[in-house]
Amino acid sequence: MWCRFFILVALISEVSGITLRHGLDAGMGADLAERIDFAEVVQIEVGSAGGGGSSGSGVLLNSEWVLTAGHVVNAAGAGRMTISVNGTQRGVTDVFPNPGWVDDPAPGLGQGNDLMLLRLSEPISGAPVVPIWQGGGSGPLMGLMAGYGKGGNGLLGAYLSGGSLQAGLNVVDRFLSVGDGGFWVTDFDSGQVRHNTLNQATVDFRYFDIDGGDPLLSEAVFSILGNESLAGFNGLPTAADFFPGLGEEFAEGTTSRGDSGGPLFLYSEERARWELAGVTSFGVNPLYPAGFNRFDSRYGDLSFFADVSSQESWIKGVVIPEPSVVGFLVGALGLLWGRKRVRFSLN
Repeated sequence: MWCRFFILVALISEVSGITLRHGLDAGMGADLAERIDFAEVVQIEVGSAGGGGSSGSGVLLNSEWVLTAGHVVNAAGAGRMTISVNGTQRGVTDVFPNPGWVDDPAPGLGQGNDLMLLRLSEPISGAPVVPIWQGGGSGPLMGLMAGYGKGGNGLLGAYLSGGSLQAGLNVVDRFLSVGDGGFWVTDFDSGQVRHNTLNQATVDFRYFDIDGGDPLLSEAVFSILGNESLAGFNGLPTAADFFPGLGEEFAEGTTSRGDSGGPLFLYSEERARWELAGVTSFGVNPLYPAGFNRFDSRYGDLSFFADVSSQESWIKGVVIPEPSVVGFLVGALGLLWGRKRVRFSLN
């Protein structure tokens, strides 16, 4: 018994964050996170009025706006939040929930557009502008997820404390339309059929309540075959295919507690770049009964990401230029126009 325990411990990567397949290099999740050079993944600390609090993740859209999941913030006021960006801390001055988000304490599809925009108290200098997923692609979509949640592996689940940024890859198996938005879905495979949840014909739907009792939504989750991963991930893109130098391994991962609000990027072959497609909303493992490893991020886990691309107009409607920036642009245009007028008058 103890021998088996020590073997399992030896397979664990002593890092936190996204839960990866066992047996991978201990630093792969962190190495992947460092390669996200087109966006900043942030950590969000939310204090409660009675003391204590919670934490989540988010993505910096530009120098002063963060996108996260609505349930990360819930009813907390802007003054009770702290955003950490690579060690730099900022407060939050404004909170903008998506109109389609339902403040429901129970995670699931019933939360609707689980998205929220946060305005930072001060801009982050040098922050890039994150491209939003523009669609396209005929083959399987490769996703990259990141967050500050708990870490571990598929055998033992997420048991390591959070706080360190990690990332993982996964094939996005399907998209579920819900209202005017939707959810991207991935499953956490081990290479064995018994762990491939989306291809299980015998999933007990008593253990799979993600839809508020609507059986049609549960059927939609399982109506399309998922990624089989039967041959040890042979034929799937490796980490080195996207990030040279990371090794010929497929760093399949799933989200865990504390990753909520963290980004899901999809790779566009047409545009040769990663684009923001969703943020982590919730995860559940329908292979287990309620209260037994359903939320431990073990093999068989499903991750659901609230769609961002369908909400691009809402994002652009909220994330507008600062008045000072607008004033500067108007003044600059006026100066240029004035110069033109002087030039014309002299000719």
